[in-house]
Amino acid sequence: MVIFMNLYSKIKISRGSDKSSFKEKVFHQIGALCYRFTNKKVQFLLITSRRSKRWIIPKGWKVDEMSNRKSVALEAWEEAGVQGWVSKRSVGTYYYRKRTGKNDFLTCAVKVFGLEVKARKKKFPEHGQRKLTWVEATEAIEIVTEPELKTLIKKFSAQIEKINIL
Repeated sequence: MVIFMNLYSKIKISRGSDKSSFKEKVFHQIGALCYRFTNKKVQFLLITSRRSKRWIIPKGWKVDEMSNRKSVALEAWEEAGVQGWVSKRSVGTYYYRKRTGKNDFLTCAVKVFGLEVKARKKKFPEHGQRKLTWVEATEAIEIVTEPELKTLIKKFSAQIEKINIL
């Protein structure tokens, strides 16, 4: 199913965690593992985080009024300017620590969906705030810092390349 909805605009939609307070242990986010095929090889789109500039995937808080898939499509659009097909099921979950202050952190669980990129736009809400790069799985695994995200990329890459060969 193609998720080219009428939600792609230059305006950033505000959202918050589904948790009522930051005293709870784990906060839930959604993420997009954006990929494309070039010469029978799969490439992944990585972006830099705004604060630490480490390489990550587009992710964020789910929008209450939207499904997980629509929220994933929106995050990929806002942070990377990409549009495409979102997988029906999550491809996995990874955890990371989000800094909220000088010495304060939250633990976030990111439910990741595959997003096969079909279009990339030059203007999008967070244009100029992040760097973007397309890399093959081996390089993506090298440059992301979260160990569980590395594993997720490795497993997804192996699955998607098998499908592409067929």
